[in-house]
Amino acid sequence: MCIIVREIKLEYIDGVAEVIKTAGIGSGGDMRSWIENLKEGEHIFVAEKDGKIISLVSAILKQQPYGFIPTVATHSDYRRIGAATKTLKAVMEKAREAGFSIVGLFTGKDNIAGQGLYKKLGFIPAHPQWMVYLINPLSIPLVDELKAKRPFIEPKLEESLVKVEGFDCACLKWYDIISKEQIAFCFSPIHRWYQGNSTVALNLMKLDINSPSLNLDLSIQAHASNFNLCQDSEVSVGITVENRSESEFEYKLKMELPSCLITEDKLDEIKQKIAPRGKSSHDINVSVPKDAQVGVAPVCFKVNDMMPISATLGIRNMIEFNLTPKNLTLAPDEIGQILISLTGNHPETSNVEYELAYPPDFCLESLRWKISDFKQENRLLLQQSVTLPSETKHGDYDLTGKVTYRNRDFNSTIKLRVTDFPRILLLAKDEETEPLIEAILSEPSNGLTWLTLQEVMNLNWVDSLKQYHSLILDELQRPRPLSLDQMWEIYHYVESGGGFLMFGGWETFQGHDAEQCGLYKGTPIEKIVPIEFSSEWDAYETEGFSVDEKRTIEPFKLKCVDEDHPITQGIDWESVPPINGYNKCASVKEKGKILIVDEKTDHPILVIGECGHGKVAVFLTCYSRGWAGNLKEWSGFNQLWKNLIQWLARK
Repeated sequence: MCIIVREIKLEYIDGVAEVIKTAGIGSGGDMRSWIENLKEGEHIFVAEKDGKIISLVSAILKQQPYGFIPTVATHSDYRRIGAATKTLKAVMEKAREAGFSIVGLFTGKDNIAGQGLYKKLGFIPAHPQWMVYLINPLSIPLVDELKAKRPFIEPKLEESLVKVEGFDCACLKWYDIISKEQIAFCFSPIHRWYQGNSTVALNLMKLDINSPSLNLDLSIQAHASNFNLCQDSEVSVGITVENRSESEFEYKLKMELPSCLITEDKLDEIKQKIAPRGKSSHDINVSVPKDAQVGVAPVCFKVNDMMPISATLGIRNMIEFNLTPKNLTLAPDEIGQILISLTGNHPETSNVEYELAYPPDFCLESLRWKISDFKQENRLLLQQSVTLPSETKHGDYDLTGKVTYRNRDFNSTIKLRVTDFPRILLLAKDEETEPLIEAILSEPSNGLTWLTLQEVMNLNWVDSLKQYHSLILDELQRPRPLSLDQMWEIYHYVESGGGFLMFGGWETFQGHDAEQCGLYKGTPIEKIVPIEFSSEWDAYETEGFSVDEKRTIEPFKLKCVDEDHPITQGIDWESVPPINGYNKCASVKEKGKILIVDEKTDHPILVIGECGHGKVAVFLTCYSRGWAGNLKEWSGFNQLWKNLIQWLARK
């Protein structure tokens, strides 16, 4: 049977979930929610063959003239039969019918096959430095008009970025090598949350035309008194039209303001003429309400039927307030440290009132203080002690902080678990760490304190290491943020009986490249663990990840070599999903014990051992981000980490 393409229906959920899984871009578990909650302008097209869903493409067609394709996925068993091609064509036809001029997408630099497909469908590179940003010019009136007169005009991406109003912009030209005529677009791609809805603005900040065939020689450029705003502020925004020709230029100007911005200026259509070699500017004053949602807000200016020029404004909170760590564990009558972070974004000075409210069960008065004359670019990082009453019951609580600034309240909450044993300290980046945290905390007796880079750098956590029964070192940041002194403190902590677990990834062990990642070879961390680190880059990955052919591997499954060990027992190892990479160690130390390997090569993945009085383990791949694929959806995910935590803490 032939391949049939249609828009998605609820009955396709299982088939779409399978496509997502086999394509390695997710678990497919939230497909019903995704489909049921599609908003206006959001579309999903699927390809079907012999009654089976084999490919899907999603599209965001909300804000003309720019559309965006966030997802292209094909079932791993049905690639290279034209499914993705037909589905993409259907999406682009939908965009064309809806009046969209340009559709864009991102893809990986290593996705050579994907880039070849997109090129055949008319996509062209649109940014020299982004991962790979491609656009498909469906119908750009001005370009189409010039093509009719100059059929050899071709798009050309400049190799370097250009500055427009202080922004680094890509420069994409439609250029005729014979006549030297050109139409140049200077823009930056933006894909962010805008007023609660995912959208894309091709932030076209400057349009430059030099075309005798069109009788045009002009430049149109957006400007603003400030592109980075906050709630309860004002800005002047507009465009400048420069006529470089010897003829008068007549135009009509339309302005469009997003609903989150307010103006008292008229937005009526403007008709104007510019004298030869003349300029004209159009400005409006806009204000951002106190309750405006954080995100981006494009203000659009359209001259005649040309592509709209946009000044995309960034909207921030008037003050950034954060309490960390987001997860904290303490025992009754124990002292913990929290970090208060305040950053002012509003240009006017104002007082800040702070309050930390304890749970009612603690019978403690709230902590309060006040700062006068806080304003833009003021920043405060303050470490504060928190002491639990000796009679505090075990359980989960919220520590809620509140900041009042310019008559608005901003809240931040710390999740506190009160327990005696075991308590774990996790050092990990703020990126897809939640699956591990949820797995650990699914055991009611486990307590967890999670420190991200900011807390590692600013909290005096080393002095409180003895409060914890185990320490987990995950990916943190590039370059390695731990100092030599901190690593020696960790070594002495483990030698004295603390448990230690180290996860794999680009930024752990010896890492992905010598300049930025990992580099734990020869440090006290290597003395702790039951393996010898490689002296070279140790990241081995599947084709979709790897940048080095010598370190490219095939997807593999985990194989347990000792199912009777307390860490691995009671787990279904047959159902473990494929993994896409690992850190290759040089060797396993004499007293190291291998529990899990790569089923294809027998390379160690989970190795345990001891350092002094402490139990130690390394898991030489990721648990959630990066190489992990769908590991977090595996039925044995939570049990593996609960078993490992209990073993490390000698429970």
